[in-house]
Amino acid sequence: MKRPSSLAVLCLLVLGARAADAAPMIVAPTDTLQDAAVRIRVDGLMAGARYDVRSDFAGHGGSVWRSRATFVAAGAGMIDLGTAAPVAGSWSAADAQAYMWALEKTTELAPTMAVVENDDRSIVTVKMFQDTIVVAEKRITFLKRAPGVSMTDFHDGIVGTLYTPYGKRNVPAVIVLGGSEGGTMRDRAAMLASHGYAALALGYFGAPGLPQELDRIPVETVTRAVEWLKNQPMVDAKKVALFGGSKGAELALVAASRDRDVRAVVALAPSSVVYQSITGGRELSSSWSAGGKQLPYAPYVSSEAFSKSHRLIDLYEPTLAAAPAAAAIEVENINGPVLLIAGQDDALWPSAKMAEQLVARAKSAGFKPRIVSLTIAAAGHHVANVPNRPTGDSVRLGGTAAGLAAAQFQSWRAILEFLAESLRGR
Repeated sequence: MKRPSSLAVLCLLVLGARAADAAPMIVAPTDTLQDAAVRIRVDGLMAGARYDVRSDFAGHGGSVWRSRATFVAAGAGMIDLGTAAPVAGSWSAADAQAYMWALEKTTELAPTMAVVENDDRSIVTVKMFQDTIVVAEKRITFLKRAPGVSMTDFHDGIVGTLYTPYGKRNVPAVIVLGGSEGGTMRDRAAMLASHGYAALALGYFGAPGLPQELDRIPVETVTRAVEWLKNQPMVDAKKVALFGGSKGAELALVAASRDRDVRAVVALAPSSVVYQSITGGRELSSSWSAGGKQLPYAPYVSSEAFSKSHRLIDLYEPTLAAAPAAAAIEVENINGPVLLIAGQDDALWPSAKMAEQLVARAKSAGFKPRIVSLTIAAAGHHVANVPNRPTGDSVRLGGTAAGLAAAQFQSWRAILEFLAESLRGR
């Protein structure tokens, strides 16, 4: 067997020394959309050594959120968060997204405004520690709207914010409706525009110039917005969809059942009936009205369980059971496909059961378009929030932190696929 030359041996020794001395490096994108699944890997580590991975995120107010986990580097001198289970820390199983969903609020404030979250981006700083020494660091910017997506606020005739992709014409459009928190759901609209849609975050109450309580809100608020959006020069007037979550899903389904120009509906944590208004008990009235008259609704039915627990699910379950037939949403009248997404563990209202009722009603009425229902275990009311956020605070409305994080990625994939097929024919 031929022995290697002295020069070859020298080269091997130099290369080996460089590999051994290579600085640890965190492999992850620098910029990415908020709904992208980011996989983090750290290379150049000492095999068998222990390292801490720490993530810091500064919210709108500058408060710092943090997660931390300890790993043992693999034989290749690598830690992959998607395949390696930590030996201690904020999460316990291999999970590529845990560095984000496991973030918990601390008492600290961000040392610089450069890393504080704003309406356009969130920044997460990932650091790798060996003992107390930082051996690698990576700053990841999650973009809430893609470069080129424009934003315009409107307050005359309609109240909302329109997001449009740069240079696009004749694009499908989506009206985004928030829930009982009021105001506008800008993050979802911005993300949809980042995927090529004209997206209007529409306010229907709880914003300047609008009713301040969710009481007998005119369905015409949505109808006017549909007509307005159809007349925008970049919009394909024959491809307008409604997208709502919680009470916004209830409104989206009701409005679509009354407007033939709505060609698709995405309803997140949906309702199958019109519920009583949300006025703190001062009014016995419907959430919605049409033509100046309130729509038939299900009055709240209080129960002993609710009086003891004060959990909204203990209010809405008996209310749904006692709902009059006239309060049911006429989903069969919608002029296009419908996507329903619910968390099996919804602790606000029984959205999974109501999704089943919507599907059953549609099928019994011979509904011709597609109706797709996705119910996700280990997820609650926030089943379809835009991904890459801390989820620990969301478990109060059902699900687990890890389950919600996974559900939100699954939901957004389903939403984008549904809209592409329903509005773009692919």
